[in-house]
Amino acid sequence: RRTEMRASLQLASLKLRDDPAAARELATAPLAYFTEGRYLRLEADAKNILSRALEQLGDFDEARRLAREVLAYADATGNLPAAADALENLAGQAELQGHLPEALAAHARLETIYRQQRRVPVLSGVLLRKAETLILLGRGDEAALALDEVEAALREGTDTDPRRPRRVARLRALRAVVEGRYDGVEAFAAAADVPPGGEPDTLAVSARVLRELARAHTGRPGVAPS
Repeated sequence: RRTEMRASLQLASLKLRDDPAAARELATAPLAYFTEGRYLRLEADAKNILSRALEQLGDFDEARRLAREVLAYADATGNLPAAADALENLAGQAELQGHLPEALAAHARLETIYRQQRRVPVLSGVLLRKAETLILLGRGDEAALALDEVEAALREGTDTDPRRPRRVARLRALRAVVEGRYDGVEAFAAAADVPPGGEPDTLAVSARVLRELARAHTGRPGVAPS
């Protein structure tokens, strides 16, 4: 039975991206089973997965409650992986709801964990999310320090994510827009875009929106509204 419940939980994790409703259904029974049997680590895993599913389904109150329960367990037992998963959930939920100071606090704790573990690529992802939050809070100088660190890791080869340079460029474009430095947006937006003729992804679309916003502010819109 325990093996069956673990398998169901793993299936729930696989379903998170494409079918959060199915993930919620698959994780519910394992959570009840692990809670009743006092399998604390597996219970934490189930709560984290269910929290992520509920977040995607818009049930933020329950998603936050579960993630906070996991974080309390992780802090009490020193379980850093469980704490990191819970903090990822809490950060994402706070970002989606616009609770930026709360998101920033979660990013700070994640940064500490991943620095201790020397997980540079994962740390880079956290630094980018932290930088975006700082930019939206009007703290661009602090965001620049995080972006500089990510770029240093890329130069040194400790981070090899091919999308990372484009994400850094988009955030520098975002900072320029937020701070009203519209003439500085063009180059960063171009660096975040895909090559001419390439299929635009969400990163490219975001960069193009920032570029057009900057152009509109300077009286030179470049494309049709569509």
